[in-house]
Amino acid sequence: MEVKVESHSHIHTYGEWVVRPGAASSFIPIWTEFAGWMEHHQKGFKNGALMQDSENPNLFISSGTWDSMEDIEQWRGTQEFQDFVGKTMPFLIEFKPHAMKSVANFQKR
Repeated sequence: MEVKVESHSHIHTYGEWVVRPGAASSFIPIWTEFAGWMEHHQKGFKNGALMQDSENPNLFISSGTWDSMEDIEQWRGTQEFQDFVGKTMPFLIEFKPHAMKSVANFQKR
């Protein structure tokens, strides 16, 4: 395995979502619909994923890759983002958003 220290770091969003018991089937389509909007309309967005914990089905992690921190800040300021968060709130116990930069990457050869 090769570990590479980044000279040019990528910017990522990372979200921790804890949904109310039984609410996953409502939360996932809301997240997926918003991700589709981002794919076509959000400057700087590269890709993203929503993952569900295999042992705790109420825990989700979202991640996204972005061009810049400025793009993330602009995105979080859009009415679409505010509407999205508002739609998810009835289904959530907790949401913790983060913005992070890559400092090292690894891949199997």
